[in-house]
Amino acid sequence: MFENLKTFWNKPYPPMDNMKENFIISIGFGFFVFFFLLLFFPFSDELNSISLKVLSGYGIVTTLVTLITFAFVKYFVTGLINDDNWKVKHAFYFSIWNLLIIAVANYLYMIYVEGKTTDVELWETMYSTLAIGTFPVLFILYFSEKRLLKQKIDLAKRTTDVISKNTKSKSDNSIDKKVIYFEAIVPADNFSMESHKLLFIKADGNYSRFYYKNGEDIENKISRVLLKSVEDQLKGHPEFQRCHRSYLVNINNVEEVVGNARNVSLCFENSKFLVPVSRSKEKEIIEIINRIE
Repeated sequence: MFENLKTFWNKPYPPMDNMKENFIISIGFGFFVFFFLLLFFPFSDELNSISLKVLSGYGIVTTLVTLITFAFVKYFVTGLINDDNWKVKHAFYFSIWNLLIIAVANYLYMIYVEGKTTDVELWETMYSTLAIGTFPVLFILYFSEKRLLKQKIDLAKRTTDVISKNTKSKSDNSIDKKVIYFEAIVPADNFSMESHKLLFIKADGNYSRFYYKNGEDIENKISRVLLKSVEDQLKGHPEFQRCHRSYLVNINNVEEVVGNARNVSLCFENSKFLVPVSRSKEKEIIEIINRIE
């Protein structure tokens, strides 16, 4: 059981950076708190006499706190944790932290409403909030990960089927063997390469690393040129697409698409190389692959 929990804990999960989704979740939290208090009043016996307007305040506080917490995670925490490494455990830690902040905010609101006459302590509010909220958080994360994983796997399979169909219809004579000339910051790093041999380019600080076929082998070459500059130099070559902030790929050389709950990745050379697709680029990249003939 511990191993299963550990595996689930470390499964890929989308970072919480979609503001539209975050807004919906925040509203949902607010309504949940409002209706829970309306039904059970777990914090104080005196809540039975509080109007719906005051109860609504707890929901509004919850919504606002959750929105602020989402914004904090988006603009600060995700900068510390690479989006490509975001996992279920990070989403859980965020959720527990959010529950604690909600507890503190609602406690302050309670004091504002009831005055200093309340007998409820802050630690009691925090304990009750965690006790009530932890299980639903785990429940939501578990089924959300399953749902997202299925969606990504289905998308990856459909796209891979398109790639396989197109690959079978290709012949050696249909391969475009045009030569591309790359200019680097240092002229000594300038080089040229046949486009069909180039698999993908990866950002490496102020350098870019080019992965390409050399006979039966895959080699890489590093050049002092920013990935943005490489992208600009490839404007006239539509087969090269930016799929991630750190990667440019040759769509024609993608062999398979795989997915997890967080994102999809492009496979090269029998899955020896996996290139992640950022969620903001996913729809565009999949559409481009589907249009290739």
